[in-house]
Amino acid sequence: MADTQVKELEEDHLKFLFALIESTENINEEEKECAEELLRVSLDKDDPESEEYLTLVAETDGKVSGYICYGNASLSDGAFDIYWILVDGRARRQGVGSILLRDVEQAIRNKNGRLILAETSGRAEYSDTHKFYNRNGYTEEARIKDFYRKGDDKLFFSKVL
Repeated sequence: MADTQVKELEEDHLKFLFALIESTENINEEEKECAEELLRVSLDKDDPESEEYLTLVAETDGKVSGYICYGNASLSDGAFDIYWILVDGRARRQGVGSILLRDVEQAIRNKNGRLILAETSGRAEYSDTHKFYNRNGYTEEARIKDFYRKGDDKLFFSKVL
């Protein structure tokens, strides 16, 4: 069994995380740019938005294996959003995503959070993502038909803490 540790995002993680984002086949270029930008903002403590985008990084056997970016949902009392969760293909099915999710859930509890929301595409390529959230106690809360584009619904998964 691999040893996975979760740490706060550091500058040294960026090149590995950017490579992970670039190698992820089921996200488009616009989504990749967004994911990379949120990592930059999360790391830049001079940027007031850095408090809105918090990032934890998984290292498995000493190598970056995934990350999760989350933050307080604007104008809410205790609701948090998960913006991105990506796991390296070589580390999938080893529990890395669930470990990241567990650590974020604990961090949110520590901030008196009560609700977590995760949004994702409804495309067939995301079926593993939908199953992942269900396995980790999240419920499909809502679906907006054709949100991203025709045939690509937006799904909302939630978990009450």
